[in-house]
Formats: sequence, structure tokens, C-alpha cells
Amino acid sequence: PSGAIAILFSLILRDGRMKRLRRVIYTPTNLNQNLFHRLQNDDTTLIRIIFSSRNLGDTGVATLMHALEGNTNLSALDLSSNRIETAGALSIASLLMYQGRRNYCNNIIMSAIANSNTPNNINNNDKMNSGIRTLILGDNNLHDDGVNSIAYALETNQILESLMLDDNCIGARGLTVLANSLRKNYKLERLHLKHNSFQSLAPLIACLFNKRSLEDV
Repeated sequence: PSGAIAILFSLILRDGRMKRLRRVIYTPTNLNQNLFHRLQNDDTTLIRIIFSSRNLGDTGVATLMHALEGNTNLSALDLSSNRIETAGALSIASLLMYQGRRNYCNNIIMSAIANSNTPNNINNNDKMNSGIRTLILGDNNLHDDGVNSIAYALETNQILESLMLDDNCIGARGLTVLANSLRKNYKLERLHLKHNSFQSLAPLIACLFNKRSLEDV
């Protein structure tokens, strides 16, 4: 239910940066042209979007990810129950990698400016470290191949803090790839994996004991 998801967002997104932002949770009925342009033009009022059960499929997800390429304001996205399969997961992974590379380059630029005599006119650190921080992908059809794409994206994306992958038919192979990728990720704090196909969390055990950031599985 939207009310329950809204409560989840409020609990997850409680850091200082989010408290300063407007408490906007947008629940569109479909991915229309107006919404596409608002996302593409980085609308500051679109901070958290609940797009659950909108029958997007892989094609709709690809369109949505394209709209988000230049977006710096959206930080929470719910895409649960949207028939997302391997191709859609690849689109999501591509966006996560793009945002990771963008922030990496921005941080290098900021570091160079800080170590030079050039006047620093860039004061908005939130914009320099922006991207999706909470991603809900529960109740889709990612399977191992889909989660593998997202796992590889987590190796370069150091923005995402909460990832929900419940009910996605993830098996032992997918879980192993995910665990291996998380060894290279220091930002993810919360990972939901309920109701999947693997029988043991063993691949995650070593990762958990060596993690600096993963607090909740």
C-alpha cells in the first residue's frame, strides 16, 4: 500500500540532507510525457517517486531510466511489481553506473579545485553527490541474470544506500555475484532479499563480516 511505502521512505531517508528537502512523495499513474520532461529537466519537487504496480515492463523502465540520466534531485524510486526482467535490470544498472561515474568525476574536479588557487564557486555538495539512494525493486522477475547486472553496477556506484530485491527469484548464483560485488561497495547500508530462490545466505557471510557499511540484510 502507498501509505506503508511512504512510511518506509520516511524511515529510510532520514539523513540531514533529506530533512532539508521538501517532503514530496509523488505517485504517478503512468509514465506520461509531462512526467518524462519533469524528470529530464531535473524538477526539484520530484524527490521520491512511488511507481509501484504500473505495468512498466522492460520498455517502460528503459524510458524512465533515460529520463533520469541528467537528474540530480530524485533520491528514492519504487519500481516494485512492474514485470521487470533481465533487460529492464540492465537499464537500471546502466543508470546506476552512470550516476556512479558522474559523481566520481565530480569529486575529482572538486578535489582539484580545493587543492588549487582557483576560487571555488561550487557550494552545493548535494548536487555533486547526487543520485538514487533508495531503490525498491521487489516483486519483479530479475532472476540471477538481472540481479547480476545490478550487482556489477554496485561496484562503481557509491551512492545507493538501500536496495530492496525481495521476491525476484534470485538463486545461489545471483546471490554469490551480489556478495562479490558488495566487497567493492562501501555505501550500501540496507539490503532486502526476502522470498527468493536461494536456500542459504552463506555467500553473504564473509561479506558481512568484512563490511564497513552494510548494516541490515
